[in-house]
Amino acid sequence: MQKPLAVVPGHSARATIQFRPVHGDVIRYDAAVGRLRIAARAATIIDFYREVLGQVLFDDGSFFDGDPVCSLKVLQERGRKALDHEIYGIGRVRMTECLWERGDRELFHIRSNDCFRSMEELSLPLSEGTLIQAKLKCEVTGKSTRPVTVNIRVPSRIEVSQKIHEQLIDRFLDATGIRNVAASASTISLWTLYPWRHPPNTWRSLFGAETDKLVQEQVLKQVRLAAVPHPEHIEAGLALDAYTVSEGDYYGVSRAEEIPSRSLTATDLDALELQPEQFRVHLRTRLGITNGGVRWDNGELLDLGFAEIGGHRIYVVYALRQPKPGIGDALRARANGAHPVLLLPTPEANGSELAHVKLESALPTKQGFIRQAVCACALDGSVPALYTAPDGARLVVDTRLGKVWFDGVEIAGLSSDSQPYKFLILMANNSAPISRDEIVSALSPGRQKQDGDTVARQAKSNAKQMIAKSMAAQSRSFDEDPFPTSARGCYRCTVLSYVR
Repeated sequence: MQKPLAVVPGHSARATIQFRPVHGDVIRYDAAVGRLRIAARAATIIDFYREVLGQVLFDDGSFFDGDPVCSLKVLQERGRKALDHEIYGIGRVRMTECLWERGDRELFHIRSNDCFRSMEELSLPLSEGTLIQAKLKCEVTGKSTRPVTVNIRVPSRIEVSQKIHEQLIDRFLDATGIRNVAASASTISLWTLYPWRHPPNTWRSLFGAETDKLVQEQVLKQVRLAAVPHPEHIEAGLALDAYTVSEGDYYGVSRAEEIPSRSLTATDLDALELQPEQFRVHLRTRLGITNGGVRWDNGELLDLGFAEIGGHRIYVVYALRQPKPGIGDALRARANGAHPVLLLPTPEANGSELAHVKLESALPTKQGFIRQAVCACALDGSVPALYTAPDGARLVVDTRLGKVWFDGVEIAGLSSDSQPYKFLILMANNSAPISRDEIVSALSPGRQKQDGDTVARQAKSNAKQMIAKSMAAQSRSFDEDPFPTSARGCYRCTVLSYVR
């Protein structure tokens, strides 16, 4: 390797350039699950980071030595079927590399387009050994045709090749059981947190990144706790009653003889309290509800009002706490002929006397709420596909009505027998590249030999023009190509699509 030479300050002739290699390690702490993520160039430094950060942040060098983050047992137990999934935005998933050990003397390193097939051909009984590392190739919808590579090394290393898809991959790993989720996170809900006065980290475990916004909107109001747990006796509950000693200094008097009293700081007592009426207003804005609704009456329900969905009127109520028996009749009377729907902010809630939606999050998305409410009211077949499309779907096609939407805007001027409409259906139905010959054959088979790929190019151009015109009519810009040309004269849809 040649030395870098140049005329540097202080020298009259060429000399070796003095330099120091520079690289950066990325460290991220996820307060929602108390997990540390480290992306380090040298694996040997990870244990150092873990111990030092645990000591600095929590005065405990072993704080981050908790349960394993990932496990590959599900791949051994279910084989190739473990990679089957229903995660929207991810296609086929293959295991292309793995390390499988058996006993203390056998270690198999397998590389293949399909490791499970290779293992079957080699007659390797997975149940006898242990998978300690696996590399997965995940096809995802997007502009890039390259699959996302996920390298998993038990117990705590997960590397994703394309950071933009990290959250999507996390959902896949959670759904398959490869990535372990803190058990405590799933048990937290608005119902379990009543009367809704808790430290900020508790609210972050529920609301995640939305917490700061809720504080700004006064949905969560800053308060000071009157009692807190003892840090060494968490399981004993709120064992310390807080008393003011002086400005900024507090003392926690124990409620139990076996638990010692101790000094407290303002930070120990900092908390946030949910304001139900402000939360009701926030939910109405979030879900696009503008009609009806009444102020919170100190009960267990939030009256959000009426939503108009595909020509149907839905009366929406949010359950802050477990509803009392017999609430169904009262809500049907309030609905005044509309479809009443009860939103339950916990997937573990019991059934309701009304059509209900079990929310995966305390803060539902507008599209998710609409889709679930339509399903709960059995309106799937009587509303346009736009209202049943999954979150993130940008191109939506309703073959029954002959309509197409892009980013929620209906594309005007499309007829069900036109080539642009047929082109959009064809692209939305296929995530893989489609050759121009296939497109021409589907759009106008009689002209295939005469006009070459002219039909395909014109159909694409007309479809893009109609999308741009419809978007402009709604004062929205459209300056992208959702159907770019890929290798070998093919077109490919690069946006999430939904066809019904």
